[in-house]
Amino acid sequence: MSKIALSVVVDVPYEDVPNLTYHYLDSFPSNEREGSHFTMRAWILNIVVEREVMMKATLLKTEPRFAVLELRWHPISGPYPSFKGTLLARRGDAGSCRLEIEGEYTPPGGIAGAAFDAVVGHRIAEESVTDLLERFKSAFEKLHPKITA
Repeated sequence: MSKIALSVVVDVPYEDVPNLTYHYLDSFPSNEREGSHFTMRAWILNIVVEREVMMKATLLKTEPRFAVLELRWHPISGPYPSFKGTLLARRGDAGSCRLEIEGEYTPPGGIAGAAFDAVVGHRIAEESVTDLLERFKSAFEKLHPKITA
């Protein structure tokens, strides 16, 4: 297992992140049991690598200063890590929040996959999660006025 922890500031209140997450993921083809059919992306040099995953978010807890969702995905096809972790929204300044993804993924391919992860795979995983956070940020900031209106 490899660990990952990345964050981004989003211009939406933390308490709205669970509903925004569900609304965004529901915009993709989905089924209730497995989640949403989502495309993860990473760049290797100037080449975009995309893999299809099933992603699911489940609310774990909402407190006065944060909201926590469990976030999971597994590949639909091709070699790609499965992930289990959290999507945490911490209250920020003036209606913003810090959105954090933290968790563990299992590189595919056994020993060879672990070696690949040690050399370059972890960097690709970080790029994929950074892209996911940026996509969440963009979607949440666009959706927020529509959902809360």
